This record gives sequence, C-alpha cells and structure tokens, in this order.
Amino acid sequence: MDVGLLKETEIDEYVGLRPEADPAAVRRRFAGGQLCFAVRHQERLVSVVWVTTRRAWIDYLDREILLAGDEVYPYESFTAPDMRGQNLASVRSTRMQQHFKDAGYRRFIVVTPENTPSLRHTVKVCYRPFGVMGYIKLGPWRYDFCRVRPRAASG
Repeated sequence: MDVGLLKETEIDEYVGLRPEADPAAVRRRFAGGQLCFAVRHQERLVSVVWVTTRRAWIDYLDREILLAGDEVYPYESFTAPDMRGQNLASVRSTRMQQHFKDAGYRRFIVVTPENTPSLRHTVKVCYRPFGVMGYIKLGPWRYDFCRVRPRAASG
C-alpha cells in the first residue's frame, strides 16, 4: 500500500474511482487549498478522503462551520468496494493524522453519529470525542449548538 496526497494532475483517476464526482468541483477543492489523501494498491487508486482546515460545509448539520486554527475536517472518505474490509481507511487515517500533527493541528472534526462504519473506524484509529454539534428546528426557528466537553477544551 502506498499512501500519499492526490495531485491535481490525477483528477481523472479520482473520477475513475468516484464516477459521481464533478471534475470542476474537484479542481475547486484543490484551488481552495484542500487536500486529498489517497491509498494506492498495485498502482491503482483504491481509497481517498478529502481534508479541509479552514471551513467546511456539513450536510448533516445543514450549515458551514469555520474551523479553529488547530482543527481539521476530513470528509468524503471512500474505499473501492472490492478493497473494503482491509483496513485501508485506518492506514490512510494514521498517515493523515501524522501529517497534520506534525503541522501543529490537534483536532479532527467528525460529525455523523448514524454512520456506524465510520464510528467503528474512528474508534479504531483512537479518535476521542470532544464535543457535540447539532441543531434543533421548529418551524422557521433554528437553534444551533456546540457543546465542548470541559476537559477537552483545554487539550
């Protein structure tokens, strides 16, 4: 397995793995400074995840969040169906975490509590919860909340 950053010149290969992806949207991600960590097996792209460090649109929350200077938001993790169950996402996450830890980042924002495979993966690579984000909507009113665990706020 080879883990590294996808290059802008490899967009066609990315679209080969993710046919629903819009090449123009992928170019905009690169132009916006986002990174895509990729796993190759026998030179074939088999697993990817996008990462942003500035702001993130989170469908689950139906809103954009601004990230703190030490926060990273990985999203759209995908592994080729024939390669699932081989811990590729864990290997990829470990390398990604090390990359950002070396750069001074401390937190990875993960949001989808109903995504059971994702939650199993986050436990496997030693993520710890530090808070909860969500919203309550009643008619036209919406209340957004972010609760950080007291000990998590200090480190």
